[in-house]
Amino acid sequence: MADVDELTAAELHTKLIKEQMEELKQKEQEAEMLQQIEDDHFKKKKIVVEILEWHLQEESRRLARECALYNIREHKPKLKQKAMDIQENLAMENEILLKLENLELHRVIHDAMNRQRVKESFEKYANLVKMQQELEKDREEELDLVFDSEAELIFERQSEVWMSEEKDRQKLLKEVLATIKQQIEYNLEKNRERQGELEREKEEHEKNIREYNEELEKLSRDEENNPSRQFQEENIKLKELGNQLVLSTQKKHFDEASTMETHRFY
Repeated sequence: MADVDELTAAELHTKLIKEQMEELKQKEQEAEMLQQIEDDHFKKKKIVVEILEWHLQEESRRLARECALYNIREHKPKLKQKAMDIQENLAMENEILLKLENLELHRVIHDAMNRQRVKESFEKYANLVKMQQELEKDREEELDLVFDSEAELIFERQSEVWMSEEKDRQKLLKEVLATIKQQIEYNLEKNRERQGELEREKEEHEKNIREYNEELEKLSRDEENNPSRQFQEENIKLKELGNQLVLSTQKKHFDEASTMETHRFY
């Protein structure tokens, strides 16, 4: 292509319009990518919130189980029921582990040190759950050998052990969930900020396209020498293309705004 100094005014405006349209296209692609990332983060946040709610409700469930145990007078059946409650709770925690793995934490937590800390806590929690499940299988076999006369003492002692083990697991889980939720909210905030910047940048490109098109029209009207039909058709075609792109972009803005309003219900 010729140097800018060698271009006619019409050719220069045509070149500028093409550049603005290419920039606008790139901004649209980035906006689509950011929208996909935002949707993914909202899904992850929903999972974390559900797990946090389970964590809060677990205390109520524990109290309900304790009340049910109180009504069992014989200590050996009470001991076995307590062991079953613990195994049921561990099965639920194992499901939580699977949900956390599906969050792909390496894509959520960008800071290397923070990611490593969460990874270590998560692995420690996973190991505790696994070890606890294996331990409970051994305990279940041992309970069959317990005499009725020993059951009360074993129940009191074992209840304290179970409580301590559960407390350690829940503390780790709470720390992991809090960090993940905080990171997701931070990512969403940064994503929205960039989306806002993109909207302003796209509006600027649209404004430039409209102004360059208006200049082309003016140049076409002021052309003293009869321009070639080919040049006129090129200007008309370029103008129509620019207008179509602006209309398409404005429609997309409206659709994205509607989508973002929907997300606010999370």
